[in-house]
Amino acid sequence: MRQNGRTIRTWTALLALAALAPATVRAGGKPQTARVPDDGRITIRDWGCRDWGPEPVRYALDERRFRPGRLVLTGPDGQAVPFQIEDGHLLFAASVPKGEAATWELKASPIDRSAANTTLVYGLNRDRYLLGNEFFRLQLPPPTGVELRTPKPASEVPPPLLRWRAAGSDWMGGARFATDRPVTSYRLHAVREGPACVTWEASYAFEGGGRYLCRISVSPGMPLAVVSEEFDLGEITEGDEFLVLELHRGWQPQQVFTFGHKGEQPGWPPQAEEKLGPYLENKRKEGVGLKDAVGGMGTPPPPHAPGEGMFLLEKIVPAGKWGGYQGGVQVGAGDVRVGLLTLHVGSWRRAMALNVWQQDGTGLVAALPIGVRRIRWYL
Repeated sequence: MRQNGRTIRTWTALLALAALAPATVRAGGKPQTARVPDDGRITIRDWGCRDWGPEPVRYALDERRFRPGRLVLTGPDGQAVPFQIEDGHLLFAASVPKGEAATWELKASPIDRSAANTTLVYGLNRDRYLLGNEFFRLQLPPPTGVELRTPKPASEVPPPLLRWRAAGSDWMGGARFATDRPVTSYRLHAVREGPACVTWEASYAFEGGGRYLCRISVSPGMPLAVVSEEFDLGEITEGDEFLVLELHRGWQPQQVFTFGHKGEQPGWPPQAEEKLGPYLENKRKEGVGLKDAVGGMGTPPPPHAPGEGMFLLEKIVPAGKWGGYQGGVQVGAGDVRVGLLTLHVGSWRRAMALNVWQQDGTGLVAALPIGVRRIRWYL
């Protein structure tokens, strides 16, 4: 999705949706966040065809009526729910069963109970910023802000995230920039820290005025990290510059779960589960994606590989239109599953396809373009 010259993309790292509260629109067209009712009772009703959430929600808060520091938020089960108040808004993670309604109540408390029952873990741990919940942990670079007198290739500066692990697994994976575009400055820091949500931000400025920004948000009760990217390199590229995610480097999964690029068809696509070894051998022989015709008009050129010694596995399509965490590509062994799925349909177009590759010695590798490439089509 293009917005004010920037390309915006949202995806999730699945390890075991950021939504606003209902909004009204003023006459001038600017949305207005719903307010916490005077009685403190917040009701969310699901009108869709699937369970909704858990996802963070925000409500405008009258701090004269509800005094921060002496509040408790109880959920549909009557138990205290972690929340935080920031910029005059109440923030907490909510979920609603399909076709039902759920109510939360904000009320006075003798003590501050905003952190009650939170599972969030965050903060500097030696030379890493650790972030996670009951389902997973992320290792992020230490907070810093660097102005480079001599620009460095992006491949030589710290990436937005370093490693991750699901509950019950060891540390795995890694991220890196697959481009030598010179970086002139970068900043890594937490922009939000609280018992209901932590958001980490990594921003990079490139020589010539280009920029890349990555935000990673984690909330209690959500088995995934929500990652939002914004990028504008200031020029049309050849589509050969990427943020690369090595999904399970250092850990050996046994199964692979995919939906493939047939997900553009109507209905809920079946999830394919295969043993990883035979799946990789078949893909190596097939050369998937290199022979698919475009509108019956011949064979498209192969996508750019993010490195040497790779072969293409899958073209990921959005998961959000099917609901839940279906979509993308996932690998697993026993009770542990790790994967990547795209979150919102509008954030992903064919021109911004996310491809997954296999690299011997590393495993499954996802290539996320950080530039907008040329689009060629027939009339």
